[in-house]
Amino acid sequence: MALTATLATIGTIPAAGIMLIFGIDKFMSECRALVNFTGNAVATLFIAWWDRTLDADRVRRVFAGEVVEPIPVSEVPAPAAAVEPFQPADRRPAYSESI
Repeated sequence: MALTATLATIGTIPAAGIMLIFGIDKFMSECRALVNFTGNAVATLFIAWWDRTLDADRVRRVFAGEVVEPIPVSEVPAPAAAVEPFQPADRRPAYSESI
């Protein structure tokens, strides 16, 4: 929006200004990618911990830089999705459940 207002006022933008904007955008894009990667990694670890499928010893060894053998597919634990989610006894139904 600020760029649009500037264009309406000035009519043109100097080439140096465009290069400055592109340089900042490239840096911000790299920062967004890093934050996105970190968030995805933390979310993956949290969901594995929540499902009780996280092998904390294996995670520690990987983070320590040790070479860890891949887990055979036959030994991968099943997700805990089949377990009934916790529902407190005094939980009120949501509006969408009451209609």
